[in-house]
Amino acid sequence: MTKILRYLMLLLAVFSLAATSCGSDDERVGVTAGSAGGGSGGPWTCVDPNTPEPAPGTELVFSWGGGSTLAGIEKHVKPLVEGHLGFEMTVLGNSSSKTMAQIIGQGGAGDFDIVLTSFGPLTTGRGEDVLSTINFDVLPETRFVPEEFHDPAGEDLALTVTHFAYGLAYNEETLAERGLPIPESVEAVLDPIYADLLGLYLPPFAGAVSQIAIINSVLGGPPDDLTLGIEALAGLDAAQSIENSAQMDAAFAAGDVGMYFSASATAQTFIDKGLPVGMAYSPAYGSGIYAVIPKNPRHPGAACVFVNWLASPEGMEALQEVNGNLPTRREGVVVRPDTIMAKASKEEILSYPDLRAGAPSSEATTEQWNKARG
Repeated sequence: MTKILRYLMLLLAVFSLAATSCGSDDERVGVTAGSAGGGSGGPWTCVDPNTPEPAPGTELVFSWGGGSTLAGIEKHVKPLVEGHLGFEMTVLGNSSSKTMAQIIGQGGAGDFDIVLTSFGPLTTGRGEDVLSTINFDVLPETRFVPEEFHDPAGEDLALTVTHFAYGLAYNEETLAERGLPIPESVEAVLDPIYADLLGLYLPPFAGAVSQIAIINSVLGGPPDDLTLGIEALAGLDAAQSIENSAQMDAAFAAGDVGMYFSASATAQTFIDKGLPVGMAYSPAYGSGIYAVIPKNPRHPGAACVFVNWLASPEGMEALQEVNGNLPTRREGVVVRPDTIMAKASKEEILSYPDLRAGAPSSEATTEQWNKARG
């Protein structure tokens, strides 16, 4: 009788294991059932093995970008998170690298759960005071994201979920009205025929540093000395000087600016609104969007489940709809062929973080720019 009972218990265990390993819709979107807390394992334990499983209705406080990005998150991501993961999602924005650094830093006060950023672990403080270390071993969906798209510095502080490229955005109608040709490379910004239609960001805005570093590279300047890029761009007296992305986006949409340095994600938002926008690369410099969990998040379990979902096919496809960035995971993901980033992916994409790694600080670049402008 005892042997029969043991046999029945063994069969029950086998059937239980088979039932939990079947490919269900819940598994596809990163939901894992199981007992709560006590180090029992599961996606919710990625920052602390003793984290209890988040309850349905847990508020997930999320921050990424601003303007059209936030609208895209509200439209494409939030409904899925609330419908499939069962969390209440609060979406907050940020507007600059400095603001992002402050947002991530505030994680120590328990204000945020998850942050997506193109700066994140690369340019803000790292480690104990700012970001949580992520245990990717308990996040099953992340195994489909290639290792090189985990934390760029190899410290397991971030997951690269999408990537984008910098290039020269232009309004085809505005150029056609002037009888100007479509630019073929970013070096076209130095062609005087485009001068009065060109918008130039002013340092220390991050977009200004990007345009200077890329032109400096195109002209053969070393990454640690931006003199060639600064002098070339500072000498474009007819170009319109603009301080931030909000002003640039408004001027570009109105046709006052016909071309400017942009991230592919920003150009995609104009295309999605029906504007005839194209981008010139050659070269294309790419970077990533990183998912990071601040130190001491309000709800670490929800943050971990969300990171796991971001790595799932549904999460990747939802982010792709926000701004056309390319997913880092390809298995099981339908990649849109109609995005502006699809064009960049056909070229060799150089590393923008590597380009900036040895560059002078934004403060030093601003000082040198101001001297060059007189």
